Amino acid sequence: PGVVRPYRDHLAWLARQDGEAARRAWDHALDGFDEPAFVAPHVPPTPVAPARVTAEVDVPGTRALHALARAHSTTLNTVAQAAFALLLGRMTGRDDVVFGGTVSGRPPELPGVERMIGLFVNTLPVRVRLHPAETVGDLLRRIHDEQAELLPYHHVGLAEIGRGPLFDALLVMENYPLDSRTGVGDLVLTGADVADATHYPITLLLVPGDTLRLRLQYRPDVITEAGATALLERFRSLLAELAAAPGTPAGRLTQLPPGERDPVPDHGNGATVALPATTLAALFEAQVVRTPEATALVYEGEELSYAELDARVNRLARLMAAEHGVGPETVVALLLPRSADLLVAVYAVVKAGGAYLPVDPDLPAARIASMLADARPVLVVDADWLSGADLSGYAGTGPGLRAEPGHPAYVIYTSGSTGRPKGVVVTHGAIVNRLLWAQSEYRLGPGDRVLQKTPAGFDVSVWEFFWPLQTGAALVVARPDGHRDPSYLAGLVASERITVLHFVPSMLAAFLEALPAEGTAAPSSGGAPEPPAAGRRTPGETEAAGAAGAAGAAGAGSLRVLLCSGEALPPALADEAATRLGVPVHNLYGPTEAAVDVTFWEHRPDPDATTVPIGGPVWNTRLHVLDRWLRPVPDGVEGELYLAGDQLARGYLGRVGLTAERFVAC
Repeated sequence: PGVVRPYRDHLAWLARQDGEAARRAWDHALDGFDEPAFVAPHVPPTPVAPARVTAEVDVPGTRALHALARAHSTTLNTVAQAAFALLLGRMTGRDDVVFGGTVSGRPPELPGVERMIGLFVNTLPVRVRLHPAETVGDLLRRIHDEQAELLPYHHVGLAEIGRGPLFDALLVMENYPLDSRTGVGDLVLTGADVADATHYPITLLLVPGDTLRLRLQYRPDVITEAGATALLERFRSLLAELAAAPGTPAGRLTQLPPGERDPVPDHGNGATVALPATTLAALFEAQVVRTPEATALVYEGEELSYAELDARVNRLARLMAAEHGVGPETVVALLLPRSADLLVAVYAVVKAGGAYLPVDPDLPAARIASMLADARPVLVVDADWLSGADLSGYAGTGPGLRAEPGHPAYVIYTSGSTGRPKGVVVTHGAIVNRLLWAQSEYRLGPGDRVLQKTPAGFDVSVWEFFWPLQTGAALVVARPDGHRDPSYLAGLVASERITVLHFVPSMLAAFLEALPAEGTAAPSSGGAPEPPAAGRRTPGETEAAGAAGAAGAAGAGSLRVLLCSGEALPPALADEAATRLGVPVHNLYGPTEAAVDVTFWEHRPDPDATTVPIGGPVWNTRLHVLDRWLRPVPDGVEGELYLAGDQLARGYLGRVGLTAERFVAC
């Protein structure tokens, strides 16, 4: 019994194994697993010296884990595998994960194998499918049974499995610890602290004993020490959850240590600000009172003061209400090109208490018909309707009619890129929150001139329509299709001394290309009007005009704020815009299902940046990053962005079921 068996006996045993049966077994085990869930998918394969962090499960916790394993006829290694699979599933957002596991590699059917000296240990894939409704106990038993079926094939190497890279995370149970009591014959093995070079981003080692010791080796070029420490703490916390609740469905485990279990992290909350209960119409009316003679609207040579615009809006609003039943909870479709008439119609609808639905008249007839059939507006306003409207009997003064903050202000349809287009209903209270936040952040005033160029069917147009005319600024409306012509826009920005401007990043790039080089003349706006006469300017406007004149040759010298949204903003483009225009660049983000923008970020040049962040939430807005089971994910882990708070839309027009599905209970 003390004789050491030669390693060649093991090699002979390997030669006798049925390689075809082993391949079939591993093919079956990995059937359907086609997309590895890598922890760090872009890590170069070059081995590096690992760093490490350690932790320990205390004596009671270790005993509880052993008791859990015994209760379900499994091993501590199986418990560790279950915890590691759940952790990786959470990190990668996958419910089918594969990681590396080490096996002893000593076949029990080989006589004397325990007394052989040689390399037996093997690294093999461990596949775990995660089912959120499956209890912890059932998960343990299933992992144990699936691994038991592969025991006869633990001798197969990864190369023989032949599926390419399957994992980049490794779990090791050190169940043969080296110490002075270990020996074979006259050979005594002494303890050693070994740090191997590794190409795996993370290798988690578990050393059993009275306390279960945990050691996470990680690539410091991929994971920070803080990230590795947090990861190890999550694993330790998950072990405790498994031991405490074997009958709990796996999907209900928080997988977070107590300090990370706050369902609404502080960094996900915008400032809580008490706002007045008001509407778009009321905010505009208050500004009319403050600056009745100031320029409100500029379009193709036409100017309207605040008082003149208000009078036109009031007459149209009263006609809509009296003759067409426009009021709260009604929809008015506007089939008008961008123009002064469009702006008057938008304001008239909200003054009458209704919700306006912009419909681009250039859309295919079938798309227009589908939108109108879905929205069922009480009135469809087009150029013919406007030209035939008799406003002579309606007053041009007085407040708006019946809208309240909870009533819909507008309906905008989604693009339909993910299915049938949906009409999103946004209330006055939601968009007012967005506009008052923007005013606090960017401070429009009588000296500002804002360009309205976004098509009305996109929600950025909403703040362009309303924000300037709540602050005393002038709104300059681009001609139809002018938003597609960067040279025209460059000329219009220069000639109209625009101070606040929005671009989607792709159009921003084209706009910068259209700007003249420094020291050359500004491009023609292709018919853009001359600046308004000085007699029509407020003192603030006159001051802005003087400032613009000194830099107008660059084509955009009047600008003071540039806003971007609608697409990912490349850092290089943001840097170029900030440098060439000499203004801060602000990146904003928001889906149609909220009142325009819900996050904001002032760009800060960084030569190492690969993205421009979307930033943090605006007032009275909360952000959650959740997994597929609506659980908060840890920092640094992918998830879906969920929004909550005052700017969330009411839902989808006429689609109660879809609203309930997408606007989930918080």
